[in-house]
Amino acid sequence: MIFIFPRVMVPLPGIGGNLILQGRLINGKGKTAPNAEIEIRNGTIQRVDLHAKSEQAPDLLNVGEMTILPGLIESHVHLWGTRTMDYFHRLVVPEEMNLLRAAQDLSRLIDAGYTSIRDAGSRGGIFLRNAVNEGTLRGPRIKTPRLMINQTGGHMDKHFIPLEEARAKTVARIADGPDECRRAVREQLREGADYIKICVTGGLTGEK
Repeated sequence: MIFIFPRVMVPLPGIGGNLILQGRLINGKGKTAPNAEIEIRNGTIQRVDLHAKSEQAPDLLNVGEMTILPGLIESHVHLWGTRTMDYFHRLVVPEEMNLLRAAQDLSRLIDAGYTSIRDAGSRGGIFLRNAVNEGTLRGPRIKTPRLMINQTGGHMDKHFIPLEEARAKTVARIADGPDECRRAVREQLREGADYIKICVTGGLTGEK
């Protein structure tokens, strides 16, 4: 995808033809061209010229004062849909509500120019990814591990709630020892995880 700031997306695979874009270009390598030209044929970028040369064409789009740049990538985000960092409040919010809020967050990410994101652990990331892939939701490409794997008392084990509650309501798959960790990995892959996230120490979200 190409992102035209502010708030215009050109999804290359879906434009269904040809397009010539003209405007200020940020190439993602630290350079800016004030009057560049990008030619797209059959949904694929064919050429990028730092100086626009096409004057009239039926498929010409000059974006004026807007800026053309590659789609941005967010490498660490959690698709939790929460609206507060108060964990006790978050415990009583239904997962269905959080999933709906996360769907809205995906639309906001697209509007901000993010075309790919890496979900760093969530209960709903796989469903959101699948909904985006099938065209049901508007959002960026998503890679997700589903649940994070960590040991009892580790990074995502909430020590201030009972252990069984932590197993059921956090974004952690609590596992101890080689065999249990293997099983935890297989569970995430079975559910469709794109990669595996492992937390091997305590962290900011724990007390111990």
